Amino acid sequence: MLGHAAPLRGMPLKAAATVVGEVVLLLAALAGLAPCASAEPAPPATARVTSKSQLMAAYLFNFTRFVEWPAGAAGDSSRAITIGVVADDSLYATLASIEGKQSNGRTLHVQRFAGPQVTQPCDVLFIGGAPQDWMKPLLAGLAGLPVLTVGEAEEFTESGGVLGFFFQDNKLRFEIDVENAERAKLGISSQLLRLARVRRGREALGQD
Repeated sequence: MLGHAAPLRGMPLKAAATVVGEVVLLLAALAGLAPCASAEPAPPATARVTSKSQLMAAYLFNFTRFVEWPAGAAGDSSRAITIGVVADDSLYATLASIEGKQSNGRTLHVQRFAGPQVTQPCDVLFIGGAPQDWMKPLLAGLAGLPVLTVGEAEEFTESGGVLGFFFQDNKLRFEIDVENAERAKLGISSQLLRLARVRRGREALGQD
């Protein structure tokens, strides 16, 4: 990671609470509900987002709306979008609430994987507290496949992941490596890129 970013894992609950309003605003912006970045999030929406797992699940749900997969993968509008979760049972339990829901007219399916063997095709794969000794081989094995890989480990995008969460100055942020996205043949919406810290390999392109 660049600058003073820190991985999200291990963030104190009190610190997480300080970014709830910001995350709700971000999700509203993604959904086209916030007219400008300075708008205040509505209190009822803030109340619904109370834990790190809920924050992450809300992000993942919205990411499916702003990514395009190639034809033959999730680009086939007749099939479901599968979100896989590796090494994060709490997030999986939270995501289970969106099982069967719709994203841009597509049904969402959530799949849990206990270890590094991803035995079923996924369109989105969140890699949680994975040990470095198998996270990197897992990402290497997915290189070139149309999978939106998402993680929170330090140097996640440098290891080949497409989208990495990090925590900086009491703000939950994410970065997107456009080179890794292109390798996976994924189209990332300009709306999503404007909200991310964008990089190409080890080169930061903006939002630092």
